[in-house]
Amino acid sequence: MLGIVTLICTIVWVKALTTTEQDSSAMACNSPSPATEPGAQPATLGQRVGAGRLQDVDPAPLAASKVRVLNANNQRGQAAHVAAQFGDLGFASAPGTQFGNDTVYVNGDLECTGQIRFGVSGRPAAASVQLVVPCAELIEDQRTDDTVDMVLGSLFRDIRPSNDAEEVLRSLKNPAPGGAPSIDIELLDAARQARC
Repeated sequence: MLGIVTLICTIVWVKALTTTEQDSSAMACNSPSPATEPGAQPATLGQRVGAGRLQDVDPAPLAASKVRVLNANNQRGQAAHVAAQFGDLGFASAPGTQFGNDTVYVNGDLECTGQIRFGVSGRPAAASVQLVVPCAELIEDQRTDDTVDMVLGSLFRDIRPSNDAEEVLRSLKNPAPGGAPSIDIELLDAARQARC
């Protein structure tokens, strides 16, 4: 009897230690809480969409991807730092405010990596941002321009694209003259895989 129990335990441990399950789905974020400050009215959050929403969308060249970084985690100065990182990668800044505090999670209580918010016209730019922050939740809203908001949550640490994503980003930063960036489909698929 002891031999059978030992054998079962061994099998369970071997299976547990050798299984490498990767969850490539974006992290789910909490809903915005009511404003705690009198008179503060949070903006409306768009519709949560799955990572598949951008799966068939070709990422935009970085110079055409207008990104605004918003802080929803109460980490002072983090939005400015991350906005600079996006600029260093080659992303364009959104017109107007390039970084600041989020108007949806006004209490700074976004509990996840973050959210990528975009409208229909901004899907290609959002696909480019998703390469940099693959675990962020996707939010499609009613904006009519092609800007993208990268909203930082409490679990956001840093921008660290995978090696495959860095290769795609290089192609998006320096597209061939006179056309859309030429990106290997298999490389793009690999770049979109992330362990969240």
